[in-house]
Amino acid sequence: MQLIDVLDLDLKVEGHEIRPSDLEGEYSVNVKFELIDPVLQMQNREMGLREVQQGLKSKQTYWAADAKLEDATGEEMRLVRDMIRAQPEVIKILAAQVAKEFGIDQMLQEMEDEAAAAAAGQGAPVGGMGGPQGGGAPPAGMMPPNGNQAGGGVQELNQALTPNVFNPDRRGTQLAG
Repeated sequence: MQLIDVLDLDLKVEGHEIRPSDLEGEYSVNVKFELIDPVLQMQNREMGLREVQQGLKSKQTYWAADAKLEDATGEEMRLVRDMIRAQPEVIKILAAQVAKEFGIDQMLQEMEDEAAAAAAGQGAPVGGMGGPQGGGAPPAGMMPPNGNQAGGGVQELNQALTPNVFNPDRRGTQLAG
């Protein structure tokens, strides 16, 4: 009578249950312990990565041999999923789904419609208002702070970094007597 039969012991190996009847009397086990030198391992990984970049080695061989990755096929599928998720169209679809879950999809749609209408309105000059070829006054809110259309850029550049910095007037009015 064998010891395992007496104990009626069930083993689990990598998630699989093994009963004594599954072993059929074969109880020898081979165990391998590899000595891992981190510096040598890093050099092998770098060399393998260069070989992949040069087309001398496949990614799966690199993952299995150099990176010691057990599930190379799974890693490749995860990389493909990442590439798909990074596409702008997919991001927009996923964002719409999340917005729907949060209940703000209608609000976002209204904001997109307003932005599209505003973009369409900016393309053509309306009634002589200032556009590239219109020549009139700039739209409200675009007037320079000093009211001078030609010198508006100078006024914007004349802003102090902090309140403690001396900021002379660039037009020279402080020199006039």
